[in-house]
Amino acid sequence: METQRLEVRSPVRLILPVLAACVVAGSVFLSGVLRQGPGKDIDTRYFFVAAKLWASGHSPYEMANYVSAFAAQFGVPPNNGYPYLPTSAFFVLPMALFDWQVAARLFSVLNFLAAMALFGGCWFLLRRTLGVPLRPFHWLWLVLGSTVGGTAGTIFTGQTSVFIAAAGVAALVGIRTRQPWLTVIGMVIATAKPQLSFPLLPFLAAFQLREWKALAAAAAVTATAVAVAAVLDGNLVRNFQASLTSYSAADVNNVAKGFGFAGFLHGLGIPSSWASLLGILLCLAVLGRAAWVVIRAGKSPAAHPGVLVLLTLAAGLALPLHSYDTCCYALAITLTAATRPQLQAAMILPTLLVWRPNFLPNLLARFLPTFREGAAALGAADGLLIAGWLFLLMAAFITAGGKQRAPGGGGTT
Repeated sequence: METQRLEVRSPVRLILPVLAACVVAGSVFLSGVLRQGPGKDIDTRYFFVAAKLWASGHSPYEMANYVSAFAAQFGVPPNNGYPYLPTSAFFVLPMALFDWQVAARLFSVLNFLAAMALFGGCWFLLRRTLGVPLRPFHWLWLVLGSTVGGTAGTIFTGQTSVFIAAAGVAALVGIRTRQPWLTVIGMVIATAKPQLSFPLLPFLAAFQLREWKALAAAAAVTATAVAVAAVLDGNLVRNFQASLTSYSAADVNNVAKGFGFAGFLHGLGIPSSWASLLGILLCLAVLGRAAWVVIRAGKSPAAHPGVLVLLTLAAGLALPLHSYDTCCYALAITLTAATRPQLQAAMILPTLLVWRPNFLPNLLARFLPTFREGAAALGAADGLLIAGWLFLLMAAFITAGGKQRAPGGGGTT
C-alpha cells in the first residue's frame, strides 16, 4: 500500500516543479519581454548610454558627456543623470558590444534570466527552510512571489530591479550552501541599487561574520569598481552627487509620487522631510527587531525565515521606490509558505494586493463610472499596493521571532 502511495505521489512531485517553472517563465516572458507599448525599454536607454561611455573610456557620471551622448543616440535629452553605482557596470557593459536595437533585446533577455534565477533561488531557500519537498500550496506561494507585477514591469521598462533582487537571493543561497563565490557575486551586484538591497545587505554584513572572507572579497571587488570609475572620472564624488540630485529632481522620481513609506506619509499631508525622517526611524526599528530576533535565536540571519521576510519587506521604508521595485519582495512572499496556516490565510489578501494592485481597480472600472478614468484607477492601485505592503510589513514585524510551520503541517519546528 505504501509503495502504491509513493508511486501515485511521485508524478505529482515531478509535474509541480515543471508546471511552476513554466507558469513563471511564461508570465514573465509574455508580460515583460514580448509585450509592447508605451514605456517599452524606456529605462534601458539610460543603461545603454552608460555602457557605451564606459566602454569608450568615459564616465557616465559627467553630466555634460552623458546628456550629449544620450541626445545623440535618442534625439532627446535624458530626464536625469546616471544615478547608479559603478557596480552596475557588471551587468550593463554587455550592451556596449551592440547597437541599440540588439542591446535592448539583450537586456530584456538578461532581465528574464535574472527573473528565473530569482525563482530558482527562492525555491532553494524555501526548500531549505522547510526541509521537505514542496507541496502544492508551497508552490503557490513561490509562483506568487516570482510573478509579482514588479518583475514583468522591470523587464518591460528596462530597469535593473530584478537583477538586484536576484543578487540578494543569490548571496543568501551562497551563505546557506557555503559557496563564497556566489555570495560575493550576489553582494557586489546588489550594491548597484542600494535602495533595494537596504537593509538586507548591511544586516547580513553585520551579523554574518563567519562569512568574513566572502564579505572582504565583495568589498574589494566593489572598491575596485569604484576605483576604475574614479580613474575615468577625476571628480567622481561630485559628479555622482550631481547625478543623484538630477535624478531626485525629476518629476517621475519625486518622493511624493514614489512607492514607499515616505510617499505614503506625504500623501497624508506630512511634509517630505518629516516623512523621510519617520521612514528612517521605522527602518531603524525594523533593524533593531531583526537584530534582537537573531541574537535571541543564536543562528545565522540567512537561516531565519522570519528575519529574511522582515528585512526584505523593509525596502521602501528609508528610501523611496518605484512600483516595479516590488519584485524585491519575491522572497518575502515565497517564505510565507513556511509560516503557520492561520498566518498564511491572513496574508493572502494583502499579498494579492502587492502581486496585482491594479486588478481590483480595473475590475471596478468596468462597472463604476468613478473608476473609468485612468488616473482614478491608477490612484486606487497605488493605494492598494501601499496598503498591502504595510500590512505585510507589520505582520512580519510582529511575527519575526515566531517559529515556522512544521514540514508535516502539524506543529512547529
